[in-house]
Amino acid sequence: MQKLEELKTYLNSNFVEMEHAIKAVLLGLTARAHVFLLGPPGTAKSHLAEVVCDALALKSFRHLFTDETKFKDIFGIQSIQGLKEDKDILITDGKLPQAEIAYLDEIWKANASVVNMLLWALRDGMFTNGGQRVRMPLVLAIGCSNEIPEDSSRRAIYDRLLIREEVKDIEMPENFRKVLDRNGNPPPKVPKCELEDLWKGQEQVKVPANIKDLIMDLREKMHDAGVRSSNRRWFDSIGVLKASAALEGRDSVESQDLEVLSSTLWHQPEEKVTVRQVILSMTDPGLAKVLELLDGAREELEKLRQEGQQLTPSEMLQRASQAATEVAAIIEEAEKTARSKREKEAVEKIRAIQGNIMRDFLKLKI
Repeated sequence: MQKLEELKTYLNSNFVEMEHAIKAVLLGLTARAHVFLLGPPGTAKSHLAEVVCDALALKSFRHLFTDETKFKDIFGIQSIQGLKEDKDILITDGKLPQAEIAYLDEIWKANASVVNMLLWALRDGMFTNGGQRVRMPLVLAIGCSNEIPEDSSRRAIYDRLLIREEVKDIEMPENFRKVLDRNGNPPPKVPKCELEDLWKGQEQVKVPANIKDLIMDLREKMHDAGVRSSNRRWFDSIGVLKASAALEGRDSVESQDLEVLSSTLWHQPEEKVTVRQVILSMTDPGLAKVLELLDGAREELEKLRQEGQQLTPSEMLQRASQAATEVAAIIEEAEKTARSKREKEAVEKIRAIQGNIMRDFLKLKI
């Protein structure tokens, strides 16, 4: 799967600090499961979806939803010939019913005329045309938005987007420089034969009994932590575990694959940290500890930003000095734990947070 590996390299080189979003999209492609990217405007989530659509040798459909989006914009226009024959037939060329991959930007802005049919399409992969139920070839839909829906009809669609990932602003200054140095070369094209091999490999991946036991334990721990997911979501997540193994060239799920469930088992963003920590406490306690410290440093920076709007300059200087001291203590504790590459990378992110405090709030040149 040479071209797929080239695409992975391309995406990770051109979308810095988006490794989790990239992994989510590749998992969705491999598991043939839909993906939701959540994040503020300008964080490149839409650009990532566009590039993936360009890179895959699949029929694509792309649409930016607005209040003005009409049913025909998504599903096609009525056939004049069909009307003459008193048949309600849609011409679906270039529309969602014929797509193999779809990018649905601002998906929650879909109006009532679209929502119900969109739900059926994403839930069952089905479409009604001329009174006939038609199976859609849709493999992967990527929905993007800066919010989570509140109303029940859109929440039903949200529930069908199995893999969810947050996209945030760039955290480390040196990574922002990488964005400035990014070239405009197009992504490598992945042929459909490679994708078919990928899907075949995912289907053949085995889930050993010990992994099933871990999943049962994990479910209980999630419930204890106050995070509950439907039986369907747990069942569908097995396909994501198999996709994780397939992407690594393995024919069997291993305990390390369980971490991908941190992209399937949360419903609100604040639950994601809890889900991740529960999983890592079972599979990688050292990493769980360092990431918990990283979360603490991020919370300290966020509190500083919020409090800064209410403090005088002298008070702000004192508060920033306190925050810098607290983050320094976090770094010291994290360094005692960090052993693996991922743990050391997390320590560097804590250092970057300390640098932000010193540069942006203490006005120090570093």
